[in-house]
Amino acid sequence: MKKNYSLYLGLNDKDSKKQLLTVAESESILNDYLLNRAGVYGATVENVKGVYTHENGDVVVENTLKITLCYISKKQVLKIASDLKELFNQESIMIQKLSSVLFF
Repeated sequence: MKKNYSLYLGLNDKDSKKQLLTVAESESILNDYLLNRAGVYGATVENVKGVYTHENGDVVVENTLKITLCYISKKQVLKIASDLKELFNQESIMIQKLSSVLFF
């Protein structure tokens, strides 16, 4: 069954704990991935701030891309999150399942 999801992609590198790419560079890489490799028909991408606690306890405030994807499967969103973790060198990506009704 297809649902709607938001993914939260922090832009700090997991190893350096610093942002290595600008927001614009990150958005460009993300858009290319979503449109050419992820198999989605579209997405909404917002630039927000996030707070994250690393596995070692370090807390950081970072630029974060909120990615909203509609009408995709759980399997597909998990694959996208896994790919983005590798592409952006992340410890984790938060996935939020949305309760929504879409009208066009």
